[in-house]
Amino acid sequence: MSASELRRPILGNNNRNQSYSVQDNIDNGQASFLSKICRCAEVGLVIGTYLLVTEGHEWKDSRVYNLTSRELWKAHVASSTMPKLKLPVQRVLFLQTNSSSSCDGKSHCAKLVQELQCKHMNEWKLPDIIYNFVITTDGTIFEGRGWNFQTDLSIGISDNAIAIGFLDNFRFNSSTIKQIESLKLFLNTSVLDRKLERCVKTEIWGDRRILGNIVKKIKESWSRCDIT
Repeated sequence: MSASELRRPILGNNNRNQSYSVQDNIDNGQASFLSKICRCAEVGLVIGTYLLVTEGHEWKDSRVYNLTSRELWKAHVASSTMPKLKLPVQRVLFLQTNSSSSCDGKSHCAKLVQELQCKHMNEWKLPDIIYNFVITTDGTIFEGRGWNFQTDLSIGISDNAIAIGFLDNFRFNSSTIKQIESLKLFLNTSVLDRKLERCVKTEIWGDRRILGNIVKKIKESWSRCDIT
């Protein structure tokens, strides 16, 4: 047998071995790829299931609501000292801010709250924004005097009342679902944090047709005590 005849099968075997090796690598790569797809599918299934279960329940968590602190909306420092608020609060005053327009988006709402504070401090000569909290149409709550200081609306009447202003022109003569749900969560959480009495008294200052409807809906879901 010649040398060339001896080389041919050897080279053929090497080629076959090499082709098997490449095919094995392809098979291993495909298996690894399919394994990754399966893992991703499993993760996607878990996330999808979670979203389906939690859909429509974003306002159900009794400890979750959107609160924007004074620092975040760039509030001015109060011009003078104010009487301290006595906790737990026993009265909640609901009133409109008399804003000419409803805000759209957090930055726009923050700007309107800043304008309210400037008006109260510069024109009304008050030490700070008059409201303890301001709520917008999308349910965001802005901290005013917070739980620290009394509102000027209650001075001489009560040292344990807060004022909640609605930053809304109520163009459609109704409140939003998010406003009501956010306010429910805020009040419920405040009770749990012992900042608000279980049996709280409410007062409406302004248009009772609209604000009265809000208070009514809150009362309907108040499970701890009948608010008056």
